[in-house]
Amino acid sequence: MEYAGSIANPWLKKLTTSIISDPAIAAKYKRAPAAKVMHHAYLGGLLEHVIGLCGLAKQIAAHYPELDVDLLLTAAILHDVGSSTNCATSAPSATPSKANSSATS
Repeated sequence: MEYAGSIANPWLKKLTTSIISDPAIAAKYKRAPAAKVMHHAYLGGLLEHVIGLCGLAKQIAAHYPELDVDLLLTAAILHDVGSSTNCATSAPSATPSKANSSATS
């Protein structure tokens, strides 16, 4: 993940990259839904959720320079790492566009 590679703090970078590059975790992390029902509840939803949060973390850090962007990115990347094993990987096959269009109909 590009965001993990951009972390300058060597300890946070090592922590983050060692977890998300672990073969046992990485496969599940890329495939898992972010939740069972609420948001990003489809295969690959967790990764999409995390990438979105990383983008927000970068924007917030740019607006508030006193914040530690490395810590924000680490938190964004790892905050739901347990979801890759907690949520079933056989989530509904809805895609983001299908889920959004059916919710507004």
